[in-house]
Amino acid sequence: MSLLTTGTGTSAELARFRLDGEILHQYVPLDVKPAVRRFLSYWQPDVAISVESEIWPTTLMELHKRHIPQILVNARISDRSFARWQRHSSIAEALFSRLALVIAQSDLDAERFRDLGAWPVNVSGNIKVDGDAPPCDDAVLERYRQQIGDRKTWAAISTFDGEEKIATMVHRALKAHTGLLSIVVPRHRNAPTRSRR
Repeated sequence: MSLLTTGTGTSAELARFRLDGEILHQYVPLDVKPAVRRFLSYWQPDVAISVESEIWPTTLMELHKRHIPQILVNARISDRSFARWQRHSSIAEALFSRLALVIAQSDLDAERFRDLGAWPVNVSGNIKVDGDAPPCDDAVLERYRQQIGDRKTWAAISTFDGEEKIATMVHRALKAHTGLLSIVVPRHRNAPTRSRR
């Protein structure tokens, strides 16, 4: 059986809802030696697969010490992260060279991972857009479609604390557009939600 780790209550709840009985779920350990060592000693994984930009230095080094390959899938690296890693190129190479395989979202991401020391690096595209849409309640979806109608709509998606204020400022700047609907989708479920017309 596979072990899935996540870092938020929302993702843990989603994993239980969608994958109950198919996987084991645990919260990812803090990236400090005692926690990572206990976690790896207990679970003894054969391989570790991380998604997108999850580079945890202590975890990566502990996996390498135990000869447990780590694969990074749907890998991406932002302009800011790439520039930051480039400023510390020796540290980057020491870490990224420990990855057993990187499967990047784009040619640019692949080039950046190679520049930072990762090898081998392949490109697969973005698996989020290649996969099927998640299941939904058709009646609820239809109700939302009716509420939106033919209005122009924009969304601030996966927002963190404070970003809703920025979305509000954008909405006010765009309010000259008659009928504009702004939708805010917080990253965490307990965050306040509101839509503005």
